[in-house]
Amino acid sequence: PQEPPPPRKPPRKRRRRPRRRAPSRERAPSALGSLWRGPLFPYCLLVGLILVTMVYDFIPSGRGHPSMTWLFGLTWLLGGAVVLAEMGKGSRLTEGQWLWGPLAYILITGAGLFLYRLVQTSLLRPGGDVTRVLVAYCLLLFAIVFLLALILATRETLPHTFWRRAKGWIYPLLAAGVALLILTTNVNVVKADIYYKQAWVGYHQKRRYDPAIGLYKRTLELAPDQDYYYLFLGKALLEKAERLSDPAQQEALFEQSREVLERARELNPLNTDHTANLARLYQAWGQLAVDPQVRAEKLNRALEYYREATQLSPNAAHLYNEWGWTYFIMGDYDRALEKYQISLSLDQEFDQTYMRLGELYRAQEKWAQAEEAYEKAVELNPRSVQAHSGLAFAYAQQGKLEEAVQENRKVTELAPDDLASHRNLAILYHQLGRLDEALAEARIALELAPEDQ
Repeated sequence: PQEPPPPRKPPRKRRRRPRRRAPSRERAPSALGSLWRGPLFPYCLLVGLILVTMVYDFIPSGRGHPSMTWLFGLTWLLGGAVVLAEMGKGSRLTEGQWLWGPLAYILITGAGLFLYRLVQTSLLRPGGDVTRVLVAYCLLLFAIVFLLALILATRETLPHTFWRRAKGWIYPLLAAGVALLILTTNVNVVKADIYYKQAWVGYHQKRRYDPAIGLYKRTLELAPDQDYYYLFLGKALLEKAERLSDPAQQEALFEQSREVLERARELNPLNTDHTANLARLYQAWGQLAVDPQVRAEKLNRALEYYREATQLSPNAAHLYNEWGWTYFIMGDYDRALEKYQISLSLDQEFDQTYMRLGELYRAQEKWAQAEEAYEKAVELNPRSVQAHSGLAFAYAQQGKLEEAVQENRKVTELAPDDLASHRNLAILYHQLGRLDEALAEARIALELAPEDQ
């Protein structure tokens, strides 16, 4: 039998030689494109952020001052030097990069600074809401940081993590939450402080109570849990009430002040100022009350609050003076003296205590003791108009006319428009027989006197 033929080997396939691809010609990155991938733009944004912050902090208060020009110019030049140094770090810059680098720095920082300055100037116009300057600065701050993050994110491929793609919807929620948190814990707090300072410095200290009260209320809308702002609102309402002549309006303002000051005390019961302010409120309320029963009720409430205030701050001499003054208003001179003596035991160098003692002895017509108290007050505070005036009155009541003239002269030196002192000098000169001087003082008093007098 014949053997089967051996199996045929499959024909070999010829391997095709891969065609050589022509080397691709990659375009060299442009000078501006390479700068984009370098540190130029991030550093420009950082320098711009510094300059904008300087405008926000310094320009309103340093407007027109030559030092501001030097400060901004030096900061801008040093920032440019740092940016150029970082550009050339580790690589050699081309001619185009050396041209585009400084130009881009000038355009980015200069344009940002100029635009923000225009915005701030428009917001700082008289009568405008200056808190918008803070909001504009915060918005620009977020814009710069967002742009900076966007530029840095394009430099490298970020890893695929749990927080990307499938969970991308979380980012807008997080951004909104962070913005809300910053608004409530930072922006609103700063805006409230701006309104408070406007109210206190611009209006309250000048006794323009209506605009001050309005600004204090706006302050509390932004920071309703700050007892400090309630304190000043209550103070403004109280001071306005004391200067009104209509009893109904006074009563309404006293009631508003009471509600505000009690709210402040609820927020911070351990702050002595809140309890003391309630005592001052009831003291003024009782002092201006027409009905004797209402007067006694309010003054007794003031005594209770002063008792609580001195328990919170037992070493506060001025509180004992105010407590004693309440007794003085009520006609209880013995207890008033008792409180003044406690004040002296705490602070023997407090001129107001001696002023209170002088008024107490004056009411009792104890002129020698009143003289001694007023002399001590003058010694401690030589520029006190009230102390010199009180001492002059004590001298006059004891027949010490020359000494009374000298003290009244000191009053007119400290307060040239003090009507009472010129009137007293006219009387004293007349009693001394110095008629020409009496006539001169009478003429000055006549010029200073209101038309209805």
